[in-house]
Amino acid sequence: MTQSTLPIESDICLLLEGTYPYIMGGVSGWTHALISAIPDLSFSAVSVRENDNKKEYVYDLPHNVNAVHDIGLDWSFPGRSATRRDADVLARIYENIRATIQDGNANAFLELTEIVRKSKLSLNAILHSRTAWPLTIKLYSRLFPNMPLNQFVWTWRSLATGVLVSAVAEVPDSRLYHSISTGYGGLIAARKAVQSGRPFIITEHGIYTNERRIELYVADWLFDSGRSGFDTTIGFTEIRDLWMAAFSSFSRIAYECADRITTLYEGNQVFQIDDGAQPAKLQIIPNGVDVERLGATMDTPKPSSPLTIALIGRVVPIKDIRMFVSACSVLLNSVPDAEILILGPTDEDPEYAAECLNLVQELGLENKIQFCGRVNILEYLPRIHLLALTSLSEAMPLVLLEGGAAGIPSVATDVGSCRQLLEGFDGDSVKGVGGRIVKCGDAQSAGAAMAEILLDDALRKSMGAVMRERVMKTYNKETIDQTYIDLYNQWLAESDQRASEKTQRLELEREETRVS
Repeated sequence: MTQSTLPIESDICLLLEGTYPYIMGGVSGWTHALISAIPDLSFSAVSVRENDNKKEYVYDLPHNVNAVHDIGLDWSFPGRSATRRDADVLARIYENIRATIQDGNANAFLELTEIVRKSKLSLNAILHSRTAWPLTIKLYSRLFPNMPLNQFVWTWRSLATGVLVSAVAEVPDSRLYHSISTGYGGLIAARKAVQSGRPFIITEHGIYTNERRIELYVADWLFDSGRSGFDTTIGFTEIRDLWMAAFSSFSRIAYECADRITTLYEGNQVFQIDDGAQPAKLQIIPNGVDVERLGATMDTPKPSSPLTIALIGRVVPIKDIRMFVSACSVLLNSVPDAEILILGPTDEDPEYAAECLNLVQELGLENKIQFCGRVNILEYLPRIHLLALTSLSEAMPLVLLEGGAAGIPSVATDVGSCRQLLEGFDGDSVKGVGGRIVKCGDAQSAGAAMAEILLDDALRKSMGAVMRERVMKTYNKETIDQTYIDLYNQWLAESDQRASEKTQRLELEREETRVS
């Protein structure tokens, strides 16, 4: 793990898992825009990643970012070796890791941080020593008696490493901690906030547990063995169950420790409450986009030909680019001269990108579909007539809002808030629809909807106008930025009050000690 000079003083410490400033688009773009919109507050960023392999920033950091601190979840933190005399301490560590992973016990996680700190044991001593091995076998017998031992050991050590790193990794001192997810970032923020007595905010775009559930479902490195048969007496039946329980537990711990939990739309709050969030902590803050900047692209008249459809997004499985490719095969039966663009990086998951390219070739669409890579969308919006989003999971996709601000309708899968963005919501003053909603994986319906909108000039313009008005009234970034400024100011004031009260208590204790 790369260590920066600590403490790093800042107003707000952002905890970011697998995103900013190393990954372009999505949550990263939102984070960069938020920091840039609040120049009077200082930020530090903690980037939580699978490993600490060096990567280049893909964003130029705003002037108010004091530093970026990297935490690799594979960090083998140093310390002393284990001896037989450490058996009891290791047993307490293992039980607290288990309670963190299986039960979502916040007290167990916080106690774990203290035990590991006081013991001064290394990660290797905790997970790989001879003293620790009997504890691993005991957990195996308790949790997965019907699974191959090697599978359990690999899974346990992977999860335990992430929990232990989250428990001990250094984090910059700040007045306020803001995690842009639950997960490991949420664990780290929860621990630091409790230790420091500072406030802690969570913002979830997509619900962490839902996104991890999808990833586990499609993961080719996991399989259901069936070894447990119909035995319902054990806590878990498959390795993926343990992974899913862990991710749910991480969310539960973060929610318990947080002071405020924000998300983009009401539907997400149902999942948050199911994972243990207290309703009184919840707040809706939707995404916002720069309506004026994006709307300026409408000043350039769109060419009447070719009719252009674009998918803006990373070429990764959760975006289901394969569905988009298949839908375009359907589209081209009705609109053979359509121009088809995929605007997004292909380097995040090269294997999946290769699968998508192979599908393009299998369908004979090499001359029809262009993979353009990472682009400046402002340069492309003037020529795009229709946007497509075929994701398996989303929250409130910025690309639909950005396209809407530019007067572009969309065809989108029925995920997250896509339906309310395109069709409206309770209390929406803007009437009408800004596109079509289709089922996930339904390439036939998506292709037909794309053709319908592209071939009907009046319908397309009407939908674009609806989207433009809806974004202007509800999703204007200037208004949303002010909401975050107000939220930060509220909790920064609370933070300073807590710090003042803590100082007064310490001074009183010192005075009482001196007198006695």
